[in-house]
Amino acid sequence: MKKRPFVLLEVLIALLLVMVCIVPLLRAPILQYRTEIGLIERLEKERVADWTFTEIQEQLLKNEIAWKDLPEKKKATRRWELPPAEIQIPGCSPQWVSRFVSLKCELEKEGLHGEQYKRLLLRVYFSPKGKGDKGIPFHIVVQNKGAPSAA
Repeated sequence: MKKRPFVLLEVLIALLLVMVCIVPLLRAPILQYRTEIGLIERLEKERVADWTFTEIQEQLLKNEIAWKDLPEKKKATRRWELPPAEIQIPGCSPQWVSRFVSLKCELEKEGLHGEQYKRLLLRVYFSPKGKGDKGIPFHIVVQNKGAPSAA
């Protein structure tokens, strides 16, 4: 029987070739998984932004944000921070995200019976001052019923 001293080397070369062939096959699913996680995270942040909008809307309806604290026409408030919110992505541990909000008055109008209206642009941000971060916009109309008539 003839001895073959290179069997181990041949096995290692065969494993190397298999690994070189498998890497491109595994790369696409891994990139797809990362892309899906990023999309799910963005959807979760949009859900948190919707929830934040309803919180601010509720505060406006309950007069927890006073009419005098709302910005004047074409002016905006600074970003203010809200308590962080939790997002849960399947297969990952829960994350806490910071929430910031700003209000801008786009339009002011007086009604027929002396009430005042403001159309506000509410933006929800997830960073205090991110470059290129336009935030997630929402529009809301608020009414001040007890305002004296200017006429």
